Amino acid sequence: MAVLTHLGPTPRDTAAVVAGLGLVSRWVGLAMLAPALVSLLLGEHRDASALLLGAAVGVLLGALLQRGRPPGRLTWTQAFTLAGGAWAVATGVAAVPLALSGHHATLLQAIVEAMAGLTTTGLVVVDDLDHLGVGMNLWRHLLHAIGAVAALLVVATIRQRGQTFVATSNVAESGDHHVLPRRGRSVRAALGLVVVWTLLGTVVLLPLALLAGATPGRALLHAATLATSAFSTGGFTLTSASAGALHAATVQLVLVVLMIAGATSLVLHRSLWARRIRGVRNELDVRVAGLTGATLLLVVLLGLRRAEVFEGATELVRQGLFTLVAAHTTTGMTPGPGRLLVTGWGEMAPAGIVAAMAIGGMAGSVAGGVGTLRVGILAKGIARDVRRLLLPESALVPADYQQSRRHVLTDRHVRAAATIVLLTLASVFGAAVIELATTSDGDLPEALFHAVSAVSTTGITVGFLDAGNDQVGLVVTGLLMWFGRMEFLAVLAALGMVARYVPGVGGRG
Repeated sequence: MAVLTHLGPTPRDTAAVVAGLGLVSRWVGLAMLAPALVSLLLGEHRDASALLLGAAVGVLLGALLQRGRPPGRLTWTQAFTLAGGAWAVATGVAAVPLALSGHHATLLQAIVEAMAGLTTTGLVVVDDLDHLGVGMNLWRHLLHAIGAVAALLVVATIRQRGQTFVATSNVAESGDHHVLPRRGRSVRAALGLVVVWTLLGTVVLLPLALLAGATPGRALLHAATLATSAFSTGGFTLTSASAGALHAATVQLVLVVLMIAGATSLVLHRSLWARRIRGVRNELDVRVAGLTGATLLLVVLLGLRRAEVFEGATELVRQGLFTLVAAHTTTGMTPGPGRLLVTGWGEMAPAGIVAAMAIGGMAGSVAGGVGTLRVGILAKGIARDVRRLLLPESALVPADYQQSRRHVLTDRHVRAAATIVLLTLASVFGAAVIELATTSDGDLPEALFHAVSAVSTTGITVGFLDAGNDQVGLVVTGLLMWFGRMEFLAVLAALGMVARYVPGVGGRG
């Protein structure tokens, strides 16, 4: 692909990336101070010590790496490599307090938990979640907020001239691969969006949690963590009961709104904020999200009805709708333990959930998955090719689509979308095979379900990350989340820079 011709790192690229990684490490370390203070105030001394030690590690590593100021403007080479490496470095730093909390059997489990938080996946590998300290639980949810801001920042940075690229492989063909715009305004926009929606969600959920019977302190904790997790499309919750902990339909309704907002594109948020509503319904993202959402909801509801999971139509529709939205927005919250989706929901409903996770949310949003924009472009590309076969050349008109503005559909767009889809499918089937080979009690449907959940950064679990799971499965899961969040090419860019300095690999003997 043409993009690879612009990813060859130079010493200047390496210096800029290393300095940027130092900045990431430092800020992740400093972010631990807030939950550490909460732990101290609540007398959770072990968690407070773990968080303070993690903060020290992050700040010291940042000082070691950041020997000079990062450049104000990054090239595409530097941006891709920094984006891929930042999640890895941030995960390592974020895992330090988790590993010291006593709720993870191994360091690898803590790393996977941190990766699940930062990639807004929400796969849970912590032992005895229901008794995890408040400060450590806040740290887990803060990772979702950090990951959401970072994801939106990457989107805002890659966007050029009002256009969100279909895939990172388009960058090299766009003519804008030399220098990126300054990031200050993008940081403020991403941070503001996350903060406003999280605060709004907390304010609305607080009285609902109180009405559901929670004590004032616990209600505030539930409201803040659920709002953070829902808008960031993360999926972490305070208890193993997931979103069903409060047993309130009104809470689930608010969470549905927050999840949809998190899966809505940054451009669409700006349009709605500026009251530019006209034309929104013609956006390809919106149309595909509505069509796939309605179709898959019907599949899920029919599957639940066939499996006779819930008594009464109201409960069936409520739980089915909530789970479908959580899957389609790649949030991963469930009405109860996620394993019920496989062991108690039959076959048809889980199939709809898998399809929803794979499609994911809108391009330019916090959500993961292939993306509704790519699905729409592939569908239009197929329709265009069918028309070419059936109609005379004189009757053909150029295919186009609406995304912020009108775009003519080209082979480049279809090829870029197909690249990500094929890479996703290959990673899912490859991971499923590895997990089946290393897991004693798994089967193919569960392996595929888990692989799709991880690579789409959804986080609905079916038991593969139980404490007894083979370590290889944990490594594969962590890599799937990393690749899924960065959409492969940024990760390959980061690995390519590292390989450049390995003797016999990158040409350095």
